[in-house]
Amino acid sequence: MSRKQYFWQKIIGMFLSNIIRELNENTPRKSYSEPQRSPCPWLYFYIFAVAKIAEPDIFAKSIANYHLIPTFSLNIMALLMPWIELVAGLFLILGVRIKASSAIIGGMLVVFLIAIISAIIRGYNIDCGCFAQTSATSAAEASKVGWLKVGEDAAMLLGAVYLFYYPLKTWTLEAFAVSEQAA
Repeated sequence: MSRKQYFWQKIIGMFLSNIIRELNENTPRKSYSEPQRSPCPWLYFYIFAVAKIAEPDIFAKSIANYHLIPTFSLNIMALLMPWIELVAGLFLILGVRIKASSAIIGGMLVVFLIAIISAIIRGYNIDCGCFAQTSATSAAEASKVGWLKVGEDAAMLLGAVYLFYYPLKTWTLEAFAVSEQAA
């Protein structure tokens, strides 16, 4: 297992353990634990969106490897999807429009899951397209489609659904803005 895979398994594991702990407790949510629960997994979308924005042609090739969409729409998707990921991920990190951002991220994760599962079923051994490969070394270490990638995306989808139904109410920029207006 590479260090990158180990790192993401730890992040997702911590995120899921916080969710399970919250679901098992019958007490109201504690505001001091909320900032720890939200930002970490959503950094994934923010960090890797920046890499895809920098290299849209490489990302378009990754999308084309799935053979799911017509070729005329590849460039549009390669240009728009990373920006949507970036803005929605940044909004989740900062605590702005949490329900809308988690719905957008959740919808994208459903699409990613369908694409990855279809690639597995069709026997493709391709790069998942999660990261932009800017060199031969990074392309060799690229994350391939597989059940591990399905598990990662499913865990993040659970997190997005959780945030949609239980959005954070404190420690967000929106809560700060409301308190400043009231003062």
